[in-house]
Amino acid sequence: MANIYFCGHGAWATTGASTGFTHLPPGTTLRVYTPVGRFLSIDQATAILRKDQGALTPDQTFSQYQSVTDLTLSPCPEHKFQFMLAALSGGVRAEMVEQDRTLAQLAAEFAGNDLHWLACRIRFGGLDTTEGGFNDDV
Repeated sequence: MANIYFCGHGAWATTGASTGFTHLPPGTTLRVYTPVGRFLSIDQATAILRKDQGALTPDQTFSQYQSVTDLTLSPCPEHKFQFMLAALSGGVRAEMVEQDRTLAQLAAEFAGNDLHWLACRIRFGGLDTTEGGFNDDV
C-alpha cells in the first residue's frame, strides 16, 4: 500500500450535489488533516510532505467502505513547485490535478492505497467559506 498525498485547492461543494458523499474502495484509507470547514495552509501542507517535526497529524482517518465527504481537488499551479520540492524532501509521492477531480474519482483511480488529503476542506453551500477558520485558530 503506497502513501499518496493529494495536493491542491480543496473544497466540499454541497450545493446541487446529489449526496455529497462517497465510499472508499476496498483496501483504501484516507487521512484528512483538517476538519470540514477549515483551511489548510501551504506551510502546513508542505510541512506534512517534508515530514517535519511538529507537522499536523491526521484529524480523521477513514477505512475501506466508509462514507466520506466527496471533496473536490482543484489545480494549484501557483504552489506546484513548493509541493513537489517538499515531496522530494520528504521522500513521498505527491499528486496534483490539472482539472477539478472529486475524491470519488481519485479514490477509484488510486484504490488500494493510503491516501492523504493535503488541501482545504472548506464547505461551499455552507454559511460562508470561513466558518471553520484556520487550523492555527485552535
